Amino acid sequence: MGHPVPDGPSLFYEEALTTYHTWCLEREFAPLVELTARPGNQAARAVIDHMLARPDRPDGLFVLTEASPPLILETVRAHGLSVPEDLLIVCVSDDPTATQTEPPITTLSLNPAEIASVGVELLLKALESGDPTSTGRVVPTHLEIRGTSRRDG
Repeated sequence: MGHPVPDGPSLFYEEALTTYHTWCLEREFAPLVELTARPGNQAARAVIDHMLARPDRPDGLFVLTEASPPLILETVRAHGLSVPEDLLIVCVSDDPTATQTEPPITTLSLNPAEIASVGVELLLKALESGDPTSTGRVVPTHLEIRGTSRRDG
């Protein structure tokens, strides 16, 4: 399982990498992580290209870096690979185009609208109370399983 990840300070990315490394250790797999140098589709495409050109290419991608879901499929197909037969794909994305690809792309939504709402609420509470102590709140994610992460049969 390849893991394209943004290179930046984010608790979500740090926790995702820690969990991935633990998962690999438990299964005696070598982790395959590549960091994108900058945000955006070109950087994501370059990392995915590099991962898929390896002699030990992964059989799946969990794409944490922001990238257009159709671009990810295009990049995979440029390597002559079929999805999901040759490669499974899951993306952290709220991009509605993920449902319009063939096959539709499995996505993990971080619920950005709810994160923004909770963030504003917590900020207002801190400003009103004068207490800068972070209380934090967990915002649930949503996994939408689609065709790119299932091999039927």
